Amino acid sequence: MDNRPAQQILFFLVLLLVHAASFGQVDRGGLSGTVKDNAGRRLPGAHISAIQTATGLVRETVSSSSGTYNIPELPVGLYRVTCSAPGFQQTVFSSVEQTVGHTRTLDITLAVGSITQQVNVSGLTAQLDETTATLGARTEYEQVRDLPLNGRNWSTLTALAPGAVDTGGSNQRSIRFAGRGLDDNNFTSVLESLTRRAEIFDPVTGNLRHPLFATREEKRILLVIVSGDKGFAGAFNANILKTAFQFIGGNPDKEIDIEAVGRKGRDQMRRHFPAAIYNETTDENGNKRQVRDRKKKVEVTGDHPGMLTKLETTRVYELAQSIISRYVHEEIDAAYIVYNEFKSVIQQRLVVEKLLPIMKIGIPQITGATEPTEEERERTAEAALSAGISIEPVDTAEADAEAKKFGTSQVDYIYDEPAEELFNGLLPQYIFSMLYHAMTESVAAEHAARMTAMDSATNNASDMIDSLTLHMNRVRQAAITKEIIEIVSGAAAL
Repeated sequence: MDNRPAQQILFFLVLLLVHAASFGQVDRGGLSGTVKDNAGRRLPGAHISAIQTATGLVRETVSSSSGTYNIPELPVGLYRVTCSAPGFQQTVFSSVEQTVGHTRTLDITLAVGSITQQVNVSGLTAQLDETTATLGARTEYEQVRDLPLNGRNWSTLTALAPGAVDTGGSNQRSIRFAGRGLDDNNFTSVLESLTRRAEIFDPVTGNLRHPLFATREEKRILLVIVSGDKGFAGAFNANILKTAFQFIGGNPDKEIDIEAVGRKGRDQMRRHFPAAIYNETTDENGNKRQVRDRKKKVEVTGDHPGMLTKLETTRVYELAQSIISRYVHEEIDAAYIVYNEFKSVIQQRLVVEKLLPIMKIGIPQITGATEPTEEERERTAEAALSAGISIEPVDTAEADAEAKKFGTSQVDYIYDEPAEELFNGLLPQYIFSMLYHAMTESVAAEHAARMTAMDSATNNASDMIDSLTLHMNRVRQAAITKEIIEIVSGAAAL
């Protein structure tokens, strides 16, 4: 008996296992930062290049509209980093070291001058990874072997992570993290406590203590659309885009700027609306800046593909800062976000939530919501049961009640900082938490929608196979019966 096919298959499987194992090795780092001028204004369109001194490898990028840049997947080693922009002197950083698994933050300041002029920077400080709070170190085999594993239950280890909340079960269903969880409630309670004890209006000047509380007539609106990066999720993306188009159609007399998070939303918005145009102008001091040239009432001002694939707090915080800056400088009068809220595997709803201005701390400003139909719920429940997922929601009422007690006692607090400084520090974090919550909800809802769609596709394929098999058997039986009849008729004629 020839065993060569089996041996070939076994060899192929071994190659796959070896190849898969290689993905766990990290041998690269990253470089990111912000490009600014001497006045602290961010510079879009600056050209940044990183040249590895040992091999001559060149990686290049251009700063975004917000002045940030990112060069991922750099091999470890020393690099010569250059940055240039029209009207500014070229800045050169020599001996920039990249280490394994770290994203180095290198902020660049360009001085006004000719591009032929060059500024050399040396004596860099120690490497600091500002893109993540993770601390990296090398762990030896003996250290890993001697680690206590709490009874070999991996879920108990997650309870040790910062921000983890155990609602009582000590398992993967009862341990929760950020996103309307206990930590968010604590943060919201701090702001509620502050607003009760520090007036929003200054009693002396009568002005608002923070511009994010200021309300204006809504003439210019920012709409953040949170969609998916991939398909095969049924009507998940279509429903989000439908809600977004309904919102835009319901405000025909207003100027709307669109920030699309996710490739599906970005592609649809680009097909229907033009991208915003910015022209470079020079003021009386010789400083160059970007000026918006609006052509249509609805324009796409930014897109963020891939943000939900690996949700990072850094990118979400940058988006939150951009929204806050535009509202404070009165470029927009209100900000809304459209996303899919995840309540359970079988219950989700489309939500239009108002981000700015802040009307009341801790209470979401839901301006529109669409619940799923009964048929959609039944189909989702069937998919969850077939996947072995419980459809019973986790009872978090007790944990939420305990969280609301934080900072709500009717006692006197002493704040060392003035109310304005506290609001300046806390309110941007509050807007960031609202954005991050919406995106985590959307990611969970997308997974649930994809599970339902794939289960329906599997069931439909099985039904189609059964139907075609039955039809094939009927045709085959009819052909056999016909041949038998012809043989018997011929024999009878003889």
